Amino acid sequence: MSVILLLVGVWFLVFLLAYWLHRQGRPDWYKDVLAAGLLGLAAIGYFWRILIGDAYMPADGGDLISFLWPTYRFAADSLRSGTWPLWNPYLYGGAPHVADIQAGFLYPVNLALFLLVPGFGVRAMEGLGILHLWWAGLGMYVFLRSLPWEEKTSWRVGRTAALAGGLAFAFCDALWIHFGNLNYIAVVSWLPWVMTCFGRALEHGSGENDGRWRDLGWAALGGLFLGIATLAGHIQATIFIAVAVVLYGLFWLYWEFTDQKRDCTGFWDTLRPALGRLIATVAILAVVAFLIAAPILLPALQLAPYSGRADWTYQEAVGYSLAPPQWIGLLIPGFFGRGPQLHWGPWPRVEAGYLGVLPLILAVLALLARQGRRTWILAGISGVAFLLALGIYSVPHGWLSALPGFNLLRAPGRFMILVDFGLAALAGVGFQALIRASAASNDWRALIQLEGGLRWGARVLIAIIVPLTLAVLLLTQDRDPEIYIRMAVTAIALLLFVGFFLASTALIAARRAGWARPGTIAVLALILIFLDLASTGAYFDIGTKNPATGFDHPEIAAFLSQEEDPFRIDARTGIDQLWQPNTAFFAEVDDVWGLVNPSVLAYYERYWEEMGSRSSQLYDFLNARYVIARKDVELDWDKFELAFDGDPDLNLYFNQRALPRAQLVYQAQVIDSSQDAELVWSAVHAPAFDPSQEVVLERGETKLLPELGEAAGEGSVTWLRREPNDLLMEVTTGGPGYLTLSDVWYPGWQAEIIADGVAQRQPVLRANTAFRAIPLWQEGTYQVRLRFQPPGWKVGWLLFALALILLVFIALLVWWERRQTP
Repeated sequence: MSVILLLVGVWFLVFLLAYWLHRQGRPDWYKDVLAAGLLGLAAIGYFWRILIGDAYMPADGGDLISFLWPTYRFAADSLRSGTWPLWNPYLYGGAPHVADIQAGFLYPVNLALFLLVPGFGVRAMEGLGILHLWWAGLGMYVFLRSLPWEEKTSWRVGRTAALAGGLAFAFCDALWIHFGNLNYIAVVSWLPWVMTCFGRALEHGSGENDGRWRDLGWAALGGLFLGIATLAGHIQATIFIAVAVVLYGLFWLYWEFTDQKRDCTGFWDTLRPALGRLIATVAILAVVAFLIAAPILLPALQLAPYSGRADWTYQEAVGYSLAPPQWIGLLIPGFFGRGPQLHWGPWPRVEAGYLGVLPLILAVLALLARQGRRTWILAGISGVAFLLALGIYSVPHGWLSALPGFNLLRAPGRFMILVDFGLAALAGVGFQALIRASAASNDWRALIQLEGGLRWGARVLIAIIVPLTLAVLLLTQDRDPEIYIRMAVTAIALLLFVGFFLASTALIAARRAGWARPGTIAVLALILIFLDLASTGAYFDIGTKNPATGFDHPEIAAFLSQEEDPFRIDARTGIDQLWQPNTAFFAEVDDVWGLVNPSVLAYYERYWEEMGSRSSQLYDFLNARYVIARKDVELDWDKFELAFDGDPDLNLYFNQRALPRAQLVYQAQVIDSSQDAELVWSAVHAPAFDPSQEVVLERGETKLLPELGEAAGEGSVTWLRREPNDLLMEVTTGGPGYLTLSDVWYPGWQAEIIADGVAQRQPVLRANTAFRAIPLWQEGTYQVRLRFQPPGWKVGWLLFALALILLVFIALLVWWERRQTP
């Protein structure tokens, strides 16, 4: 609550400043600040139960708490300690944190939270979600206010109409239903901001004083916004914004061609100026966005061929497509149940992008009243996006998946965010037509047409749908309880739709008949839009149990903290309801696994899945010293023994045969896998293979040790420093051999052998299919240092610096051009 009061105070100061500037002769920006405040008030009203601490959303925490919160806390702790969170040592045997684009630790909003609020908790994560929904609504408000919506006139959407569009977009299903996917809604919240800049760059007037550099400046600003959005960490959402840009540009090009062809002599003469403008605008936007996001994009691109997604089939990529029966969700969101608890459809739950009844009606009014290029561009974006959202039920999605990268994306149903973007903008245009329509105008004629259709729809609902719904509900009350619950859920959804449809029809009729002033109609319409979206969405997927309780195991954490040598735990024993899979981040212990993550390295995942039981030596090689499981778990009791039972629900079991994290081996199998990649895999899984005595390597260009015979000596490994990106060991070896680590291999790890103050580079080899080995050429005692320095990280920062230089250069050109323009 204190944070809300602080934000209200900041808003009030900004409002006073804007009002003072208006009194000094500046534009009336204070009205826009007021609109931003009303959007904020709507967000408070929508999420009031979360804000007063009465409930949690999502009900079980979802990815917001189980994945993103510990991930963000790890990054925050690393940054405050002065270390970049490049490598994650705690999960999956070690993983490239910087390459997991979902980490989002360079996103400015996240950075502010990380540095200003140490130890932030669940409420802060929920607050970020609410903030971005508000930001999305404000972006739609700005988008609607930024462009003229009728050719050759200055007809613009007023503030009240823009506020209506902002409300519809901020609380549409395509956004709030992903409240648990904070990184997704964070990226998507920038969609209207990017489109505002792109539209301004394309749609600025014509003539000698167009302001060429000013238009490119708008494109660069759009690229900056898209780059910042990408840093939030959801590449699918970034691609959605890119698709919206491309679709807007293509539809704009078509309208430019049709508008100008009468004044030109040939096809190419007509197309060339508009095409050049479009290419330049898209190029500037794309280049700036890529350069800004390069520090995370380049490492993510490096990870792509190593992750499990690289082998996805089209069938896997089209999971969560929008099935045709779900289309009814555009009008009746709860027809097949609402939220994960009540969904009863025979397909994966995909929300259809409900926008509210009145906004949909207003979108229709916009198309009837304002049949210009911008309304049809928005309609085109929504239409194409709807086809793509159908996924496997639509051929166009298959064509799109043939493009590089699209085969790595899942859940085509999320394309509904672009559908809702276009419809929400059209709703704002329709709202303006509703309240500004005058007799004999095109707006008024469209209003008459719309009212006639709504009256017929109301008659059908009252005469047929309502009685039929109640009859079905009565006839199924003595049937199977599950069937009755499903029918009851559907009946509630239908009757809610009927209620909001009739209310919308009455509002349109009141405007048509002149029963109320346009201002009163506008206020009532805003209230109706909010009540519709809040009533059908605000209370779903809410729980009263704190989802962070699964991270709180102080007794186990205290016991594990007594260990000095590095070790791993194994909590992959079906205890997710008691022990959150990413608890290792908070307990600061290393885990063999974590929460299901599509960015997990494929070769490590295969090693785990195919190593056999916990009784195998391949399991021991993982350095899994403790298994965390329920008290009635079944284990190999010849190998495991009870180590700790002080937790009320879980026990720790000690693995007596766990191998150390780093060890010396003096035998190696060097296999040429150029003809058959499975040869190495087969050697590791051979019954005679003993990872405590030998290592399996792939023959390549790297110079390996000569063939080794019997063990040259025992040797020892002593840990001197263990940091996420920097490891230091003292090694004593009796002869040439290999230092093997059960840490996962990944490009970017560099090794040095330090003897007598002189450091010599050594390769980090891929060992036992998924891990690391360092060749040691001579006997003696020396230090071995490993540092993680991914090349994409450094290059990314150089490109980021180039982006800043480019932005400053464009800003100077815009400033110079404005100085030269009368």
